[in-house]
Amino acid sequence: MRVTDPKAAQCGEVLKGVFKPHQSKLFGKECTPERPIGALMGSSEGACAAYYHNPSCHLGNFICNESDVVGQNKGEYL
Repeated sequence: MRVTDPKAAQCGEVLKGVFKPHQSKLFGKECTPERPIGALMGSSEGACAAYYHNPSCHLGNFICNESDVVGQNKGEYL
């Protein structure tokens, strides 16, 4: 059995680095942790969920890392 994310979720483009999670058409609108459209939001460790729970990841030059995801806020600035 093969399971794929809906094309509208744009998970493949996010995984390939074509754009950041918050640039996805569905991010934060139709696709939220409470109503995930793709695996990247459905998993608490997914890139979209990390961006959703840490808005500083997509505000300017902030670099998200694992410590941000778990709430320790030890990110770096460029």
